[in-house]
Amino acid sequence: MILLALSAGQPAWRRPSAGDVVVMVDVSPSTRTARYRETTALNDRVRQLLPGRRYHILYFAEGSPDATGGAVDGALRDRTVDRTVFHPPPAASVLLFSDAQFDPPPVAPPTFVVVDPLLESPADAAVERLGVRENRLLVTTVNAGGQRTGAVSGGAIETLSFTAAPGYVVHDFPLPNENPATVTARLGGGVDAWPENDALSIVTLPPPQADRWWVGQRSPAAGWKRLAAADLPSDPASYLAPAVVVIDNVPAADFSDVQLQRLRQYVRDLGGALVLLGGDRAYAAGEYQGSVLESLSPLASTPPEPSRHWVFLIDSSGSMSAAVGGTTRWQVAVDAVTRALLSLPPADAFSVGGFAGDVRWWVSSAPLVEAASRSFPPPGARPSGPTELGRALETAAATDAGGLAREVVLLTDGNAPLPNAEALGRAVRDRNTRVHLLAIGDGGIGLEALRRLVEQTGGTFLHEADPSRWASSVAELTRAATPDLLVSSPTTVRFLNELAKLPGREIRSWNRTWLKSDATRMAEAGGAGADEQGKPSPIVAQWQVGEGRVLAAAFPATEDEVEAFAALVARPPRDPRLRVNWVTGRRVRVTVDAAEGDECLNGLQMAVELFDANSSGLAGPVQTVGVQQAAPGRYSASFDAPSAPAVATLRVGGRAVERIALAGRYPPEFDRIGNDRATMRELAGRTGGRVIEPGDNTPLSLPSPRREVPLTSPAAAIGAVLVAIGLVRWRVGT
Repeated sequence: MILLALSAGQPAWRRPSAGDVVVMVDVSPSTRTARYRETTALNDRVRQLLPGRRYHILYFAEGSPDATGGAVDGALRDRTVDRTVFHPPPAASVLLFSDAQFDPPPVAPPTFVVVDPLLESPADAAVERLGVRENRLLVTTVNAGGQRTGAVSGGAIETLSFTAAPGYVVHDFPLPNENPATVTARLGGGVDAWPENDALSIVTLPPPQADRWWVGQRSPAAGWKRLAAADLPSDPASYLAPAVVVIDNVPAADFSDVQLQRLRQYVRDLGGALVLLGGDRAYAAGEYQGSVLESLSPLASTPPEPSRHWVFLIDSSGSMSAAVGGTTRWQVAVDAVTRALLSLPPADAFSVGGFAGDVRWWVSSAPLVEAASRSFPPPGARPSGPTELGRALETAAATDAGGLAREVVLLTDGNAPLPNAEALGRAVRDRNTRVHLLAIGDGGIGLEALRRLVEQTGGTFLHEADPSRWASSVAELTRAATPDLLVSSPTTVRFLNELAKLPGREIRSWNRTWLKSDATRMAEAGGAGADEQGKPSPIVAQWQVGEGRVLAAAFPATEDEVEAFAALVARPPRDPRLRVNWVTGRRVRVTVDAAEGDECLNGLQMAVELFDANSSGLAGPVQTVGVQQAAPGRYSASFDAPSAPAVATLRVGGRAVERIALAGRYPPEFDRIGNDRATMRELAGRTGGRVIEPGDNTPLSLPSPRREVPLTSPAAAIGAVLVAIGLVRWRVGT
């Protein structure tokens, strides 16, 4: 009865069992040089570690392991794989021969990893990365062996050689502008066991097809969209279309303030490109001084050092108080001078005063860079009294000019006598002073004497009775007084740096300009274009403005020159709210930071589309990867690099905002050659095994699994027999 009760509890006996050992041999291509790939060496090593134990061998690479080794003349043949996969079968223990270049499985029997000495420091060299950045080809090589040579070829590239020194080296090559072409970087000059990773290929992409805007009166070449200055858009979104904007000899006054601000935003914030061309309506001749065009240009329209002291004298006699269109003649004259100051060289000095019986200085010997912040006339000033022309001119000529040439601009109706005009003219001229006159009346008694004095000093005389035209007349006087900033003497242009392939030529008209700090000289003019020291002057320059680039040429350029200028700086504009970062390699990662000002942009729909580089997108994307939001204003995605050259396009809300070329990648099996010690330790530690070093020849002490022997049936059977015997004895006894 006791045995029957025990059998109801299903007892079992757990006894020790030697169990079978599975020997798993990695025959993927990354282990090609391993010592264990020789069958004799493998068998000797297994018998050394498992003396007297039962085992069977399974060969694996990708997929299910099998028992067919594929031996060829005593060596194990490669399995064709894309990625090594280790999936051990149920077993008491696993003895593993591998470089451990795989992702360890979540569950495995106790695994003992045998380190192969020939995979510790394999002499492999590889083209690890290939990318294109701003018309430059970047080739990254990793070399664990001796020095190797390599070459870049394809498309319009003449074969370029490089040396892959041991270690991690980045090689940088220029790319010609051309149609899409496959470019290959390949290692040579030696033999390693893994030629599969000796080359990578990529398709070079021409600049994205974007508009090219031409603003000016000349007709551009084919491929340009011509706009009048008045037609330049004021909508900021319109400036996402052009890759380059050319301003061809257009004065600043032809643009509205809004249009000029849009040009600034296009270059600085959107990363666009601007080309400024010279002529008789550009730079100083186009009143660029103080304008947005001047701030964007790498060439200054005015000299960086002061050369003139500008003295403005405004007739403040009683006759100037006459009303004109809701204001007075005097106020119109003041406004005309105020506007003229903003177009003068900012390094020069200026003085402004009103005169009647004597001169009252409103501003005295101030730098013109402060003109915009100076207000005049002072409170309480008003026109009154008679005019004393002679005293005003004597006072103006006596002002301290700091050794500079003095330009006196006089606004008066001339309705006052000017005795001794000839002697006064000589005195003014001897003080290095010229007088420029804007006659603003219908004719005064001193006007003729003033005309002779102006001629005597070498100045300019203008007569304009219409107050609405006084501002333009004063500007005309100051332009005439400015020394030869538009030059008609022939000079020769010599192009430099990236423009050096352009032929030099003679130009007959050009703008005198000065190179700004941080700008790069791209062409210079000698002869008549030389500076005061006889050195060639800059006549073409470029520089970075915010995210974009600006190139300025101080002469009317030819079609070929314009094309070269545009090709040098043109780039597709970017949405300033989005900053995109790509990291390429075995895994491609894209990160997008989206913000407008200080506010993060959340909830945007983004995706990366991968196109076959040779299909031009006609067949649609071969893969689409969603870009997920990872934090406020931050979006990211990662994916395996394509196996063939591809083009990745980032779309935000369905709109393509950026594209890059991706190199076609060899299989992951050839990314890392050699023993992965970290994976070996992780696998052994997780399963209760260990890592066996090359010099460790000690037989393995493998864990002994216990085998359960069920006792239910024997206990029930014996109990039943004993019960039967007891019943028989009881019967016989009775």
